[in-house]
Amino acid sequence: METKTTFPFYNLIDRTRRNHALEHATIHILSRRNPGKSFGGYSTFSSVFIQGNVEIEEIAIAIKEAFEKLNMGQKQLAIHPNCGTNFAISGGIAGLVAGLSMLGAGPKFRDKINRLSWAMMFATIALIASRPLGPLVQEKYTTNANLGNMEVVHIAKVLESNTKAYKISTKG
Repeated sequence: METKTTFPFYNLIDRTRRNHALEHATIHILSRRNPGKSFGGYSTFSSVFIQGNVEIEEIAIAIKEAFEKLNMGQKQLAIHPNCGTNFAISGGIAGLVAGLSMLGAGPKFRDKINRLSWAMMFATIALIASRPLGPLVQEKYTTNANLGNMEVVHIAKVLESNTKAYKISTKG
């Protein structure tokens, strides 16, 4: 059985998880400092991308604060309510439940239409019931608030249009 350290892609996965935590913490901080502005992000094993209408200096300050707060143990900053993980988990479960509710509906299109209200009801219940799972999956699998020896090596503006976007390169 392979361990975490011998799994070939473990380091890339862990770096992506740590960047994902840094992305969320940075967006939390930017959102608090800029009420009414929208921010988005994306993480890879080598970078964090932040989208939002702020200047690069504010991004740098927010990244530094996010690092400090995560390193001081404020792990809740690694979890974000608008993370795609939440949507993927809830949508996947709702889709699965809706699909299962169509089993045995009969071969005709009309049979499926007659079952549609039940499928919608079960999908809605599944969406509501699955909401706590997204943050749990973020905490356990898609983010890692322990940044360890990670550091920011470069911040660059990569898009200047209606919305600005920045690439934060990391290592470690």
